[in-house]
Amino acid sequence: MKRLVGVLFAVMSATSVLAAKTTTWQGASGANWNVAGNWDNGIPESGDSVVLTGTDSVNDIVGLSLAGITFSGSTGIALSGEAITLTGGETAMSFEG
Repeated sequence: MKRLVGVLFAVMSATSVLAAKTTTWQGASGANWNVAGNWDNGIPESGDSVVLTGTDSVNDIVGLSLAGITFSGSTGIALSGEAITLTGGETAMSFEG
C-alpha cells in the first residue's frame, strides 16, 4: 500500500509540473485578470507564471500563487487587487525592457 501511495504521489506531482504554463497579459478585454480574453494562454492558475506588459491590470483572483512574474516593457506597469504569493524563489520576479 505504501508503494502504491508513493507512485500515485509521484504521478500527481509530475502532472502538476507539466500543467503549469506561462501566460502573457494582453488586456484586450479590460483590466481584470479573471477574463480569458486578457491573456494569450488562458487565465493564470496557481503554479503558473505570468508576463505583464505595459498596461495596468487588476488581479481579481483570490488566493493566487504564482511560480513567477515578469514585468515586460519600457513603460510603467500598475498592478492592483488581490495578494499574490510567489513560489519561484530568487527568480520569481524579473524585469525586461
